[in-house]
Amino acid sequence: MRVDENNIFLIDGLGALVSLIFLGVVLPALDGFIGMPTDILYLLAVAPALFFSFDMYCFFSVKRANEKGLSAIIGANMLYCLVSTGVLIHHFDSLTGWGLLYFVAEVLILIAMIVYEVRVFRGAYRSEAG
Repeated sequence: MRVDENNIFLIDGLGALVSLIFLGVVLPALDGFIGMPTDILYLLAVAPALFFSFDMYCFFSVKRANEKGLSAIIGANMLYCLVSTGVLIHHFDSLTGWGLLYFVAEVLILIAMIVYEVRVFRGAYRSEAG
């Protein structure tokens, strides 16, 4: 499958679903094992839930993805990456090694996804403009 400005929403949405499951179900069940307060995990899970909904709407309902939808998810991912980094720094002392591993991996995956989405955006919309 070739990744383009239409199916990037499916990829981003699946990533958001994985984050939602981990933050909303798996990690709270491992509360003492991770070190992040459960209420923070649930609060963090709200963003992937919203992202998943938006991504699936764009993928299944919008006939042709547009610049605004893709730029919105790029911006939302950037903001969520900053929030996750801030939470990681704020709760650094309480995180276990596994908790630290999870949140650092999440931030690194988010950064990679953002870079990839920006490349897809530039490839799709730069060619239309010129």
